[in-house]
Amino acid sequence: MSAMLGVGLLSGVTILGSFAKRASNVFLVCSGLTGMSLGMFLMAAAPYVSVAASACFLIGLSAGGVIVPAQTSVQHETGAHLLGRVTATVTSLTFAAQIAGLLLSGLLLQRMGPRGIFSLCASLIGLLAVAGTSRGRYSIQSGITKKSAPDNDDSRN
Repeated sequence: MSAMLGVGLLSGVTILGSFAKRASNVFLVCSGLTGMSLGMFLMAAAPYVSVAASACFLIGLSAGGVIVPAQTSVQHETGAHLLGRVTATVTSLTFAAQIAGLLLSGLLLQRMGPRGIFSLCASLIGLLAVAGTSRGRYSIQSGITKKSAPDNDDSRN
């Protein structure tokens, strides 16, 4: 399953290059979060290993749409004098979330089981996607163009 996540991530980052030129970072991140949420729901319902492997591929594929545009947004939105601090803070928070997940995984596994954990994660990731789309920074129709996306404004240097 880890291999499918890796193959999906490599594929996602490769495919992202063609969309990144036309889409806002917010749109890419929210789309990636939606794909990750669907993959997690598939993992929760997976009756066969092949379905779980496909779900892992989808999660990896979608993660490419989150990682790269999110880091790009941090770089575009942050002034040069704060870029190092902000990047370090984002990285620290990311690692803290991973550590918290590892520490809580045993307790959650005992109380909810694997399918329950995947469903919980899918729901939380889905809520992040909804929160991102409801920020009003783009609409579904205009989110695909750079002109409507303030986070891709290259005039700020």
